[in-house]
Amino acid sequence: MVTRRPSTDIDIDFIYALRTSAYRGRVEALFGPWLESEQRAFLARDMAETPYQIILEEDVPVGSVAVSHHDDHDFVEDIMVHAEHRDRGLGTQVMRELMDAATARGVPLRLSVLDGNRVRVLYERLGFRVTLVVPPRTKFEWP
Repeated sequence: MVTRRPSTDIDIDFIYALRTSAYRGRVEALFGPWLESEQRAFLARDMAETPYQIILEEDVPVGSVAVSHHDDHDFVEDIMVHAEHRDRGLGTQVMRELMDAATARGVPLRLSVLDGNRVRVLYERLGFRVTLVVPPRTKFEWP
């Protein structure tokens, strides 16, 4: 069973490890060296701006997600699943829950993907459509 709980300060290193695993290769390819102090500062800023949740499978942390809510849309700021738990439908399940929540609010769900990120296939499969391409990012919206 997949559930979510609010993140706390004890989750920062877990989220940073997820972010490193999920983004480091793309960040280095697009922007240059991954500087830990800079990346930790980015994470601290992101967590201060948008509440993160920890994705749990059978009460074991397997990922994280952050969604900001605006008057006219919800925005997936970040979603990451630990490498050992990918390709098992956990991200799909969480995304469907976020889509249902946006539908209940009567707003579209939006997100942005770095060029070359393999998760783009998931969003396209779920029915997200490209709304804007500004390299190195592609913006998506559902429905």
